[in-house]
Amino acid sequence: MSVFLLAALALATVNENVPFRTALPKVYLIDYAATHVGNPEYLETIAAAPPDILHVGHDLAFKSHLGPCRGFGSFPASYDLMSPDECEAEITRLREYVDSLHRAGARTVIPYICDVFLFGDHEKRTGFWTFYDHWEEYERFGFGERPKTDPIEWMQSDERRPFERNDMFVYEPCINHPDWQRYLRAIVRLVAQCGYDGVFVDVNSFRCPHACCRSLFWTYLRERYSVREIAKSFGFDSPGSVRLNEKGGDLTAVETCRFRAWSFARLFTMLKNEGEAIRPGFMLLPNLSPMAHIAGVRQRIGNGQDVGRWATACDWLMFEEMQQPGLFGASTISDCTLQYKLAFANRVRGGMLLYHARDPGGVSLAMAEAGAGGGGALIQGGYESPEVRNRYHAFWRENRDFFEGYEPWSQVGVCYFRDELYWGNLEHLRAIYRLRAHLSEHHVLFDFIVDGGLNREQLCGYKAVILPFVRHLSDKEIETLREYVAHGGVLVVAGDCGAFDKLGRRRVRRPFLRWMNFPDTAGLPPIRHTGKGVCISLGGLDEYVPSPAFNLYDLNEEEANDIGVVMRRAQEYPDVPKNPSPLLGLIMPLAKTDLSVAGPDTPRTVQVSAFVKRDAAGGVLVLHLLNYNLPIHGLAKSGPPVPVHDIVIDVPLPQGWRAVSAETIAPDAPPENIAFAKSGLRTRASVPQLDLYKVLRIRCKNTLEH
Repeated sequence: MSVFLLAALALATVNENVPFRTALPKVYLIDYAATHVGNPEYLETIAAAPPDILHVGHDLAFKSHLGPCRGFGSFPASYDLMSPDECEAEITRLREYVDSLHRAGARTVIPYICDVFLFGDHEKRTGFWTFYDHWEEYERFGFGERPKTDPIEWMQSDERRPFERNDMFVYEPCINHPDWQRYLRAIVRLVAQCGYDGVFVDVNSFRCPHACCRSLFWTYLRERYSVREIAKSFGFDSPGSVRLNEKGGDLTAVETCRFRAWSFARLFTMLKNEGEAIRPGFMLLPNLSPMAHIAGVRQRIGNGQDVGRWATACDWLMFEEMQQPGLFGASTISDCTLQYKLAFANRVRGGMLLYHARDPGGVSLAMAEAGAGGGGALIQGGYESPEVRNRYHAFWRENRDFFEGYEPWSQVGVCYFRDELYWGNLEHLRAIYRLRAHLSEHHVLFDFIVDGGLNREQLCGYKAVILPFVRHLSDKEIETLREYVAHGGVLVVAGDCGAFDKLGRRRVRRPFLRWMNFPDTAGLPPIRHTGKGVCISLGGLDEYVPSPAFNLYDLNEEEANDIGVVMRRAQEYPDVPKNPSPLLGLIMPLAKTDLSVAGPDTPRTVQVSAFVKRDAAGGVLVLHLLNYNLPIHGLAKSGPPVPVHDIVIDVPLPQGWRAVSAETIAPDAPPENIAFAKSGLRTRASVPQLDLYKVLRIRCKNTLEH
C-alpha cells in the first residue's frame, strides 16, 4: 500500500465517538546544544532527573536542511560533506548515543527536522546543493535516484533570504512538492534507524501558489465537492484552471486555508508512517507557534497551522511561547489555559515550550498546568530546577489514578471555530480570548467546542453554550442548537451568528432571530424561552464581559516576547478588583444553577478545572486548583507564591451521585482528608490552604437504582 494511501486512510479514521480522556503529564526537556554525542557528563545530567521526553537538536548524520554534513550544530561553521562511509559510521555512533540516553532514563528521545527550510546557494552549489550534486553516492541510505528537478524548483517562491554566513541563503521548499516530500520521508526513516523514538518538525508554514499545490488543491476539492459544485462555487472546470486565493474574503480563500492545513496533516501522516514502519509507536510532534497573543494567531492565519486538522495526524503539538506562568504586576495573569483547553478539545496533547519557565516557581506552576489541562507537558529549555521535575514526576506516577482516564466535567461550552478566522472573522478570535480569561477568573468550568463539535452528545452535557460571533453555520448546526435549547439548555448568541451558511452565502434573516421570533431591532438583551430552555441574544460582549485595561493577549508578538515590556506595562495598572460577572449574572438565573465553583471571596488568580471518571458503583470527580499569584520578578525569576486560604469549592455532581469522601493531594504536601457537605445537587468542600497547586478528589456513590 502506498504511503499516500496510508496517509489518506489515517486522516479519515479518527474516531470522535470514543471519548478523549486525560493522561499522565510528561516531563519534557529540550536542548539543541551540539556537544551531547559521546559526552559522559551530559548522560550524568540526564540521569540526575530523567525526562519522559528528551528533545535534542541536530544530532543526525543527515540534517533536513543541509544533508550529510559533519557536526551536530544547527549551522556548522563550515559545510563539510561527509562521505557515505563516514555517514554509516556516524549512524552507528548515533545508535549508541540514543541507546545511552535510554539507559540514562530518557524514555522517548526525538531530534529536530524542519519541513520548510533549506540552506545553501543554488548558484554557487553550496550547502544543500553540495549534497544534491553528489546524490547518487547516498542512494543506499534510502534516497533513491536523484530527483530530475533541481531543488531550486521545489521552492514556494523565487525569494531567498540572506543567511548570516556569506555563502548561504535560506530557501523555503513547498511541502507538497513530491521530490521534497520524498527527501523528508527518507530523512525520517534515517531518524528511526538511529534508534530515535520520534521526531520534532519545526516551522510548518507555507503559502505556495505553484503547480504542485494547484494540482493537489483540485484533488482536495474533489474530496469535498462534486465537479459541478466546484464549477459553481469556485469557477474551476478542470485541474488546469485551479488557483489559490491569497486575498481572503470568499470560499476559495477559506478552502485555500483549509487546504494548507490539510496538506500539513497529510505530510505529518506520511512522515509518521515512515517512522512507525521502523520504530512502532513513533512520535511526530510539530511546532504550532504561539497562541498567547492574538497578534501571533492573526499573522499566521492561512499558513497551514490548524490545531484541529493537525490533530488528525499527531498525538502531540508544541505551542512555542515565551513567558512563564504567574503574575505580572498586581493583576496580570500569565497562563496556558487556552492552549491546553484548545488541544484537549481537538483530542491532542499540548506541549508548552515556555522559554522563561526555568526557576523552581515557574517550573512548578507550568508542570501543574499540564496536570490541570488533562495531560501534556511543560517543554522546559535546559536542565534547571531538576528537584522540581523529580518531585512532579514522582507525584504523577504515585497518584496515577488522579490523572489518567478522566473526561472533562464542565458546565459551559464555548464555541471556538478556527474556520471563522479563515473567513476573516477576527471579532470571533478576540471574543474567545476575552471569554476564556473571564470564565477562568470567575472559576467557571468550561470547555471549548471546536469545528465539527456541535452535536447533541456534546451539547447535552452543558448548562449553557456560548456562541460568540460565529457567523458561518450549517442548517444542521443551527437545528442542533435549537434542539439543545428546546431540551433545556441556555444558549448565549453574541453578534450576528449564523448570518452566513458554510459556503459563505448570506441568509435572508439571522436564524436565531427567526426561530426565536426576535425582532431584528430588539432591545438588549432579548431573552426568549423555547421549549424547556432559553436563548439570549447579545449584540456584543462589552457590557457583559468587561475587559481589563491591559491584557497580555493584546500585545504584538515582539512586545509579548520582551519581558521588560511586559513587566513595565503590567506595572502601569493597579490591581483589578474581582467584581461580579455581568455575563454570569445574566445566565445563572436562567440556567438555575451557580456556574462558579469557588466562593465569591476566592481571588481571580485561582483557576479550577475538573474531570470525572465513572464506574458501575459511582465514580470520581477530580478538581485541579491552581494559584497564579506567583509574582514574576524578571526572566526566570518568580515567587514565592502568595497562599490562598479557606477556598470554598461548591461543585455540581453527575445525576444520582452522592459524595462519600474528599481528599486533596499536592506535590509538596501530604494527602489531606477534607470535610464536605451535600448542598442540593452539589457538594461543598473547603480547602484550608492553596500554595500553588492541589488536586481535590471527591469519591461518589451512584444512588440511582440499576
